Amino acid sequence: MLSRAQRTPFGEWWWTVDRLTLAAIGALMLAGVVLSLAASPPVAGRLGLDPFEIRRINAMRDGALTHTKAKLTSVSLTHALNALEKASGWEAGVPNSRGNTRRDLGRDDIRPPCALGARFKVADKQEAAE
Repeated sequence: MLSRAQRTPFGEWWWTVDRLTLAAIGALMLAGVVLSLAASPPVAGRLGLDPFEIRRINAMRDGALTHTKAKLTSVSLTHALNALEKASGWEAGVPNSRGNTRRDLGRDDIRPPCALGARFKVADKQEAAE
């Protein structure tokens, strides 16, 4: 914990800043990142891109400049995407272009796909809306 007796520049800033506003700004930034990541797969499909590829295109890389002109020296998002793609057995390409012929679906170590959409009960049978 930071004491009020500490007269460092960070200590001065910490005790004078509006922490509620700071928390709200942080929450808005986090929500923006989450919403951006959630919107990427549908956008990638419409653009004819692989979902991993659109994230690589949008990712900042080592040496990039931020909005404050700070130079990034270490960015691990592309490394994490590569590891995730390899670990999941992802088949590169647009997900909806191959239908049921994807080799990365239906493996023993992957759960079966589910039907998405509203469910309608028809004659004692659950069906997904088309």
